[in-house]
Amino acid sequence: MVLGGITSQNIQDELKDFTDNSDVDEATKLLQKAIEIAVNNGKNSFSYVWGITKRWYNSGIFTIEALEAEEKSEPLAKDMEIQLKKKSLKTGATVQDE
Repeated sequence: MVLGGITSQNIQDELKDFTDNSDVDEATKLLQKAIEIAVNNGKNSFSYVWGITKRWYNSGIFTIEALEAEEKSEPLAKDMEIQLKKKSLKTGATVQDE
């Protein structure tokens, strides 16, 4: 696959942004992971990859270890949110009331 000049520059810029907060190896692994996620979701545009990496960057995720920790905590956070909603439905209270 041949990358165009703009895409190649975008990849370099993305790697630099992440490298400023970790190292080249971690930045490369994160970019590879974002591409893997895009492919697994049937997305073939780099804008989808940039959306993933932008969320990670804004969330302070600069290493694979940090990404894995977030992925492990997401199901727990979602489960807690579901439990709170169920509780509020039973009691008639809203989450803000608690």
